Amino acid sequence: MHGVTPPERTPVRRRPPLAALVAALCCALAAPAGARAAEVWTASPGEKVFPHSTRPAGAPAAASIAAARDEYEGVQVAIRSDAPLSLEPRVTDLTGPGVIPGSAVRLYRVGYVRLHRPSTGVDRLEGDGRYPDPLIPVRGPVTVPAGETTPLYALVHVPAGAAAGRYEGALDLGPAGEVPLVVEVAPVRASRDRYQMVVRLNQVSLAAALGVAERDPRLVQGVMTRLLPMLREHGVSPGKAPYTTPKVDPRTWAIDYSNSPTESGGLAREEHLRTHLGMGFPRVEVPFLPNFPNAGGLDRAYLAHARRRTAAEGFGRAFAGAAGRTFALPVDEPNPRTYAHLNRAAAQLAAASPRIPVLVTEAPHPEAMAAIGSSVDIWAPPIWDLFKVRRPD
Repeated sequence: MHGVTPPERTPVRRRPPLAALVAALCCALAAPAGARAAEVWTASPGEKVFPHSTRPAGAPAAASIAAARDEYEGVQVAIRSDAPLSLEPRVTDLTGPGVIPGSAVRLYRVGYVRLHRPSTGVDRLEGDGRYPDPLIPVRGPVTVPAGETTPLYALVHVPAGAAAGRYEGALDLGPAGEVPLVVEVAPVRASRDRYQMVVRLNQVSLAAALGVAERDPRLVQGVMTRLLPMLREHGVSPGKAPYTTPKVDPRTWAIDYSNSPTESGGLAREEHLRTHLGMGFPRVEVPFLPNFPNAGGLDRAYLAHARRRTAAEGFGRAFAGAAGRTFALPVDEPNPRTYAHLNRAAAQLAAASPRIPVLVTEAPHPEAMAAIGSSVDIWAPPIWDLFKVRRPD
């Protein structure tokens, strides 16, 4: 049994090992090439990762986040491949003093919008003009084009009852490998409403960007049932309530928030306002603007005093359910030429019951305090004002 193999059987025994060797060699050549072609690194949530971006020197391989309990914090993971890749990202549970379930991590693909000129006047175009902006939920495989960088955004929601400490897990990228995910949970709880943040949601611009009509039923439904709850969840107030533009009596400027099913496309303004106020946003903007009411044209100087007082009273009644949370921005970025306008608008808003506070996008520097200090309830200085006003020596 341990003798020499008979010569006539030698060809029969050599063929299967040769085929297996060839197959193994092909696999060995393919796997390392694919592994070497994919490069993965992490970036902060505010960093711009472009399609032409390559891994910076010293870029961390692990995704690390520091967050409070009940806080949302994100991190980017960039993937670049020489060959097209299809991968389905998955997040494991994060374990430490407790467990942060993988379901508490939402994954998005960072999309791009193409710009043809800088939007700020001081910026410059990068690459082919594609800039990262939209976050597209990952609900299946993600395609990574060859020779381009594809960023993913991982948004972690730390459970309100999570124990403080270090939690570790991983983001599984399939053929691109695994990225360690670390979350350091602080022994404090985040507040949605204490540090108030307001954005100016404009459904007209949103509709234009999406290429649909402003009152497209799908857009209205999406804004009211998905966008607004998402903003509330993250502690962001959307300013003016969308889809609530009231009717205005052209003679008296009396405000009417009742529904108008007969208007073009219909407008359930009363329902939308009730829904918006019921969400409990910490700040609600009352649309007391120079171009509103638009009956009779603009009133930038707030000279239509009697009609403006009537409008203010109407707004006060409509927004009474949000008393203590409302504000109006009658003059944006006021200056010495428009301080008088602001004072007149504040006097008109004082006629509302409940009174509607006045917010100004201005720093409380000595000149402003002297001219409009008694009219302003909320100061919101633009960032550049921090550099204009010198601190006293």
